Amino acid sequence: MGERMALELAQDAVFGLVERRRTVATAVEQSIEVGDGAGLDQQEIRGDDGAAREVGRAGPLQPPAQLAPAAQDRPDALGYRAAIAAADEAAGAEEGIGDQVGRPVGLADDAVEKLYGGGHPRARCHVDFLSVLAATMNKPAAQRPSPPRPRHPAGREWFRRSVLMLCAVLMGLFSLEFAVRAAAWGYLFAYPNFVLTARTTLADGDRGRYAHDAALGHVPRAGHSAPGVTIEANGLRRSGEAIAGAPILAVGDSFTFGDEVSDGETWPAQLQRLTGRRVLNGGVSGYGFDQIVLRAEQLAQIYKPTAIVVAFIADDIRRTEMRRLWSADKPYFTIEDGKLELRGVPVPPRAPAASTLSPWQWVVGYSYFFDLLLRQLNLLHDWYGDHQRVQAPGTGQHLACLLAGRLADLQRQSGARVVVVAEYDPVVWDDPAFAAEQRRLTRGLLDCAARAGLATIDSFDALAATGQPRRLYVTWHLNEAGNGLIARLVAQALPRGAD
Repeated sequence: MGERMALELAQDAVFGLVERRRTVATAVEQSIEVGDGAGLDQQEIRGDDGAAREVGRAGPLQPPAQLAPAAQDRPDALGYRAAIAAADEAAGAEEGIGDQVGRPVGLADDAVEKLYGGGHPRARCHVDFLSVLAATMNKPAAQRPSPPRPRHPAGREWFRRSVLMLCAVLMGLFSLEFAVRAAAWGYLFAYPNFVLTARTTLADGDRGRYAHDAALGHVPRAGHSAPGVTIEANGLRRSGEAIAGAPILAVGDSFTFGDEVSDGETWPAQLQRLTGRRVLNGGVSGYGFDQIVLRAEQLAQIYKPTAIVVAFIADDIRRTEMRRLWSADKPYFTIEDGKLELRGVPVPPRAPAASTLSPWQWVVGYSYFFDLLLRQLNLLHDWYGDHQRVQAPGTGQHLACLLAGRLADLQRQSGARVVVVAEYDPVVWDDPAFAAEQRRLTRGLLDCAARAGLATIDSFDALAATGQPRRLYVTWHLNEAGNGLIARLVAQALPRGAD
């Protein structure tokens, strides 16, 4: 604060001296022109400056009274010797202040030089810095405040913060990964890719159960057997002893095939016992509604059934929007000018599991923490599954409605009565919002089937009427009791000639 006050006082003193010099410049010039006292003119002084200085030292001329310091200019009056010394120093800068402030100061300095032999004697004792400061402050550019310069450019600051945040997130994730692996212990020193492991296991299991089919994608492998599961030589699941006569054909997905139950507990097997007629179980796990319709057309040509029961769940409608489900390619339909066009045939064989992983799954698939998190959120189904969409979400409703028309054509051409049956997965009974969406999709397809002239069955009310529908499931599929309920509903809906 003291230095700033001294600087301001020095500045005031400089400009005060300038004003005082202007008032006496004329008097000094006049005294020189007369030539009284020294008898020197400007040319003589400049020609022999050394002689002039000797004369000045031998008998210095006394300055006129006009040049004597005023009382207010004395150091004792101002109280700051440093400030007065700086002002006196600025006064001795003949050309510096003269050029920057104005020529009147230069004229006065020239007069003083003539009298004193080269500037004010005290000006030689100080460093001339205040005059430069005063001159600089008179420039217009110096009077405008310079814009503040940021410490870091905005882009660099954003990048620095982003890197710090990323490092913090990665450190947190690595800590969580180590913690869950240490808790499980088994994965502390084992680092498999969980997605690749799941898909490889699925492919190995499917390789034994299914065979590639160029028209449908995959079908049950003829002759395959497992505990409770028997695939006959014709590629259909066993429904019981063969019965003579025209059969009833059942097609659908895993609910029709009978996942999680034995051969005799599936609803086609129970329907055969109820009706006394042979029932062919043409269900295939993982099928979409488009594959179900194609399967019905394929088997109807072979077995000439008297009735065709087409069962589905709402998710089968969504599957019509895909060209690949669970790493297995499938046929699909597009809509061209309001008509169905079959695409994706012949269906290519199943791709190796390692070729189906996305870059994201190659990286995050090694995380046991992420795998455990998705397991708790019940999202592993989609994370492990390899699905490729070819239609926009929601397109499946339109496709399914057109496919119902294709079933009507099959009914007309084959003479077999087609019955469309809606089944439900267990989540419907746990999540009301999910149930509302599933029922909306189901009713939409059943309405299309009814308008096309097909018989329809909605099993929702019958399942709900049991009071505890969740008990009719094993885990994801109907148990023996649940399948028995479906079989009774179908038996009641079949035409008299088919039972």
